[in-house]
Order: sequence, then C-alpha cells, then structure tokens
Amino acid sequence: MKRVLNLYRVSTKGQVDHDDIPMQRIACREFAEKQGWTVVDEVNEKGVSGYKNLAADRDVLAGILQDAKEGKFDILLVFMLDRLGRKSFDTPGVVIELASYGVEVWSAQEGHICCATPEDQVTLFLKCWGAEGESRKTSIRVKERFHQLVEQGLWPGGVVPLGYRAAYKGRMNKKNQPIKDLEIDPREAEIVRELFHKTVHEGYGSHMLAAMLNERGLHTHNGARFQSNTVLRVLRNPIYTGFLTAGETVSPHLPDLQIVEQPIFLRANEILEQRKPINEKKRQVAMTNKGKVLLSGNVYCAHCGTRLASIRYTDSYIRKDGSKYFVEEPKYQCYHRARRLNDCDGANNYKASKVDAVVTEVAREVLMQIQDTPKDISIETRLDRQIQNTTQVKKQLERQVAEKQQEQETLQGEIGKCLLGKSRFTEDVLSAEIDRTKAELDALKLELQVAKDELDNQQKTREGISGVYDRFISWADEFDQAPLMRKKVIVNELFERVTVGKGYVMNVKLNPEYAQFLPSAAELQEVG
Repeated sequence: MKRVLNLYRVSTKGQVDHDDIPMQRIACREFAEKQGWTVVDEVNEKGVSGYKNLAADRDVLAGILQDAKEGKFDILLVFMLDRLGRKSFDTPGVVIELASYGVEVWSAQEGHICCATPEDQVTLFLKCWGAEGESRKTSIRVKERFHQLVEQGLWPGGVVPLGYRAAYKGRMNKKNQPIKDLEIDPREAEIVRELFHKTVHEGYGSHMLAAMLNERGLHTHNGARFQSNTVLRVLRNPIYTGFLTAGETVSPHLPDLQIVEQPIFLRANEILEQRKPINEKKRQVAMTNKGKVLLSGNVYCAHCGTRLASIRYTDSYIRKDGSKYFVEEPKYQCYHRARRLNDCDGANNYKASKVDAVVTEVAREVLMQIQDTPKDISIETRLDRQIQNTTQVKKQLERQVAEKQQEQETLQGEIGKCLLGKSRFTEDVLSAEIDRTKAELDALKLELQVAKDELDNQQKTREGISGVYDRFISWADEFDQAPLMRKKVIVNELFERVTVGKGYVMNVKLNPEYAQFLPSAAELQEVG
C-alpha cells in the first residue's frame, strides 16, 4: 500500500480556518482513500506564498524533501500543483528532485504530475508557468486595488501600524460584509509621540528606543520584541502625519489618523538621513545621547583634521604623602595620534570638561544674540534673488546643452558622408571635431547638474527658513535649563564643526543654516 504525505498550503494567514486548511485537507483525504493509499502524514504551510518564495526558502518544503530522501513516504499529494509552488523555473525542479528519491507527485484535481520524459517536463514547466502568470496578474490586481483604496483615503488592510487599531466603522465591501478601518489607539499614540520626541529633542537612536520599549514589556502588533528596524519603520511612516501611502500613491490628508505634526515628522527623518553611514561626512546631529560629554560626532583635531572620539580616561596623581589616587574623567581623544596612524603633532587627549565648557559658553552667547535678532525679511529677499539668478543660469545652460547636442548630431551625420567621400571634413578632422564637441557637451552637462543641485538646495532653504528660525529661537529659550542629552542635540546641530588643538585653542563654526540669521557669528570663533 502506498504511503502518502499530504501538503496543504495557503498564501495568507487570513485563509487559515481555526489553524486548519479544511477544503484542501478534505479533498486530499478523499482522493487518497479512493486510490487505496494510506496517509502517513499531513503538513501545512500557512501564509506562505508559492509565488514570492523559492523552494529553498520554504522550511516545510525543505523538511518534505529530507523525508523523501530518507524514504519516509511514496507519494506527495497536493490539492493542485500550484499548492506545491508557482515558480516556473523552480517548482519543476522540486518535482524532479522528489522523483529522484522515488517519490511521485499527485494532485487531487489534476492526477499524476509526471516528469519522466522531456515531454512531461515541458508540460510541467508550462503548467507552472501558467500558475506563475496567474499569480502575477493577481498581484497586479491587488496592488491596483490598494492604490485605488489609498487614493480614496481608505485603509487597504494589512498589519495595523503601532498607534492604531482596526475597528468596524460602517464601511461595507462589495459582498455587503463589514470591513475594518483604522482608528487611533490613544495609549499607543502616546508611545508613537514619545518615539518622535526622543528622536528629535533628546537624540535617541533607534537601538535605544527599541531597548526602551522592550524594557517596558511592550510588543509589536505581531507579538514580537521591538528591533531597531521596527522603530525605523515607525519613524519613517507618513501615516502618523495623516497620510496613507501605497508605493507612489498618497491619500488626501486624513486628520482623524494624524498622531504627530508634520514638522516633527520631517525633522525626525532629517536626523535619520544624516545618521546613515553614507552621510557620515556631512552629519550635523549627534549619533547617540549616551555618555557624559557634550559633543558627539562633530569635534575634530585641529592638527590632523580627524574626528575626535570620546573616551573615559583614568589619570593618576600623587599626594604630598606619596600615596597615589586616581581620577576617572571623560576626554576627547585623537585616535590617529594616540595610535600613531598619521603624522599628527597635536595632543593625544583633551579634557572633555574644558572643551564642553567653552562650547557651552559659545552656544550661550550665540543663543543670546538670536534672542535680540528679529528674523530679517532681507534674508528671504536675498534667497529669492539667488533662486532667480540660479534659475537663469540653469536655463542658459539648458540652451547651451541643446545647441551642443544638435552640433554633435550634425557631426555624427557627417560620418556616412565622409565614408562616401562626400563630406567637407577629412576623417581626421571629423574625428577631432566629434571628440571636442563631446568633451564640451560633457562639461556643460556637469555645469547644468551643479546648477540644478544648487537651485534645489536654495529652494529647500527658502521653504524651510521660517521653521529654522523658530527652532533657533526655541533653543535660546530652553538651553540653560535643558538636561545634558537635550543640550547635546542642540549643540551638535547648532555648530557645524568644533576643532581643538594644543593649549585648548578651539575654533567653533556655526552651522550655515543658522548663521544666515547672525552674519557676525558665522565666522570661526577662536578661543584660547
């Protein structure tokens, strides 16, 4: 009597009925009984796509293949072939591998799935190719439906984001069945607001935020512990500003779903962007709020230009009676100097207390100045003028590029004439002219790209000038009373670069974004 293993698979967990896949189970059992086979085992794949996942990535299928290799069954029975898989270049390989172990594949709907001859294998490939095509069409239909729902401001379904819950609010589907929509969960919404607040105002990173949530015993809606990437998905999700998204599709603004204000969402994402390794050189935010030092990431050695690292250093001292005592304190260290990785002639270490005291005093002076400096409308006028000038340069370069491209096309058109001896150019002259034109065109395109980037930066600066000024003013109001972690956030953004040299000679440079309001404070400030 044949020993049969039944495989039941559904693509989504929503298709599982009380931890069972009853329709496939009943059909396969009845089929096996009619054939006079004995079902020795049944396995389920719940919520596993046979279209998106390769056989090698499916744990249940890997177990089936291992059991087949060990001779534990004679027939693999599925409801339909597409339950085994929907990949045209992958699923036939599974059938062939099973056959190599002496195991036949049967479908309760299609009968024996043969692969013995080349003709059988071509037929098998075509069946899987058809199943893959149907999955592709279904995927397109589902995605299109998602886009349509989002355009209407309706939740398309899926995992409920942190801060929300799914509830019946009166919407019905085409079958006149009630379907759920999102609404704010007040308790979780406070957690979301806290994540944004700590990112923007206290310098928390995603790892620290995840650890904080886990320490409170909180879990995601899937019941898992919070990870760094879980927190990052929250901070980057525009739903918290009241906008649903599906790819490039964005819903109208939905005030009932807004948890955080747009400015704090944008600021949080600016910080995340700067913390990416690719932006390490232009970063102006603290990488972490850990430690007792004020500067984090933007303090440099004045002698070799490398970034200083914060360390805890123990100094030893001798009392008058000859006994030793030790003092541990944080310091900024030139890593390259300490390990002789370059020719730096500066000091190895600088006491953090001295450096931080100077920077704190400079910050206080700058913030006092902004309190007495109203936002000058001339700044906006100057930016408007810069945008206008850059726009004119961009248009002029676009015309020059178009003319040079036309010249290049004309010269390339001469190539055929030259070969026929009908061109006014010799071959050498034509080649030289084409090379010259290409070089000039490449240079113009480079200039044009520079102009486009400059215009984009100017427009962004103009759009955000009010927000930058308001942020600057708010720092002045809170700086003296702020805790260390908040001061770290302010200082690391306020100053573009702090350099320290021998004798604690320091240069403190104001971030240009804020220097535009205080031209007199923009230059490097030298402090002995």
